[in-house]
Amino acid sequence: MPIGVLTDNIMVALGGLLGGALGSRIPEHVKDELNRIFGFAALGIGITLVVKVHSLGAVVLAVILGTLLGALLRLEERVNSFFAGLNERIMKKNRPDDAYMALFSTVLVLSCCSGTGIFGSMNEALTGDSTTILCKAILDFFTVMIFATVLGKFTAIIAIPQMVILLTLFFCAKLILPVMTDIMIADFSAVGGIIELVIAFRILKLTQMKAIDVLPALFLIFPVTALWNAIF
Repeated sequence: MPIGVLTDNIMVALGGLLGGALGSRIPEHVKDELNRIFGFAALGIGITLVVKVHSLGAVVLAVILGTLLGALLRLEERVNSFFAGLNERIMKKNRPDDAYMALFSTVLVLSCCSGTGIFGSMNEALTGDSTTILCKAILDFFTVMIFATVLGKFTAIIAIPQMVILLTLFFCAKLILPVMTDIMIADFSAVGGIIELVIAFRILKLTQMKAIDVLPALFLIFPVTALWNAIF
């Protein structure tokens, strides 16, 4: 039973609805301070995952190729366009601007595609240990709630793609992990850490790099690591 995964989904939905309801009631200086601490928390998580790297060259290559593929496919632009249209239909408002969607996509990646969520959901499926994913649920609740004070109740919709992604990983874990080596898992974690760092720097407003465009690296790291270690 994916208790941790479902708890995370519920926390994201509740955080989005509560943050949207609170809106301007939370003082701006409190939002700013919480955003910074969330950024540093993501930074810490990213560093923790990156240091697990085994084949640094393979990780760097996968991130470069993944980002190139994401940029060529214009992944973030396409995802933002889809959710912008959805926002327009559901919220009955004008189509949100680029600044709104940039912030929304940051929260989307943080909630759905972070290394913590991917590892946590698969680890819960294989070991029954939901500690990692439950820790993520707590962080997600407060993160999404604060961002929702700016983005509105529409932020709660992130719980849907998150549920699809994490439940898919949960139920496929027993098929995926047995064919993965410890080296692959270590390098996969490192790629997840790099994505987490991109998110952290974006939250801290130190970069405008498109986090969604880096996501293909999560899939490329497996063949790249296998090939890298076969050659070197």
